[in-house]
Amino acid sequence: MPGLPDCLFQRWLHVREEDEPPRLVFRPDGYPLPPSRGRDGLEFRRDGVFVRYRISPRDGWEPTPGRWTADAAGVVSVRSAEDRQPDRWAVIECSQERLVLEPQP
Repeated sequence: MPGLPDCLFQRWLHVREEDEPPRLVFRPDGYPLPPSRGRDGLEFRRDGVFVRYRISPRDGWEPTPGRWTADAAGVVSVRSAEDRQPDRWAVIECSQERLVLEPQP
């Protein structure tokens, strides 16, 4: 989709210790991170598929597929089957090593 950076289209892990409230910070899957009791993740695919990865009680991930869209301002809306309303995020920063999202109303 035009206007969104290419670096967005991969799997990202939430790095809570780097959050800059209200902004959320993510690093790509495979990035060397300090130990954690688990990390949630997101994946954006070019075809509009979105996957939310939640920490599983079995020490893994529980993927929940959904869809993403973006408006003309570049605000990304994501929604999975379990979501009542979509999450909306502005992409503040995106590089091969860091993604920063800011929740939108």
